[in-house]
Amino acid sequence: MEPAALKALARAFGGMDTGAAPSGYFNTQIEQLRQASQRDEVVAILLDAVHPLAEQVGLFVIQQKQFACLDGRGPSHVIDMLKWVQLSTEDPSPFTAVVAAKEPHLGPLPANAENQAALTALGSSSGPLLLLPLMFKGRGIGVLYADELRGDLRPLLDELKLVADEAATAFARIILQRKKSG
Repeated sequence: MEPAALKALARAFGGMDTGAAPSGYFNTQIEQLRQASQRDEVVAILLDAVHPLAEQVGLFVIQQKQFACLDGRGPSHVIDMLKWVQLSTEDPSPFTAVVAAKEPHLGPLPANAENQAALTALGSSSGPLLLLPLMFKGRGIGVLYADELRGDLRPLLDELKLVADEAATAFARIILQRKKSG
């Protein structure tokens, strides 16, 4: 990423010392997630936070033993295609791998049949991508997928994990509130 683009990105996210490892890069989004009261609000905050870092971003949640795309950011034809993608939670895939490991994947996927099938379904290149599991109390609830990365995200990985944890907590809080009121 160009230094000018990185500085503009830092300004958009409330400031970041681009000369050092980021600290609090996603503070605004984390606070928004803590205040969110609707599922779609959580989805939008999460996708909008990560989209400046990648050409396309999709949030896949686990529903009826499938990873299903709730929404995404990027070119409309790509997002429309992602909404049709469903990956089984019971078959080997990069999504099941990151949820099982409870750790993100950043970089190209290893060359194997499962990964190639997932890349084909997602319309992904073989370049680096980010798969970030959303975990709540040790249980996977989804995966944030970011492709065509706009730079080296390694310095942001710990903070991306924090955003994913806050999103997962927000989803759980919203579901619990809905159950209590319904």
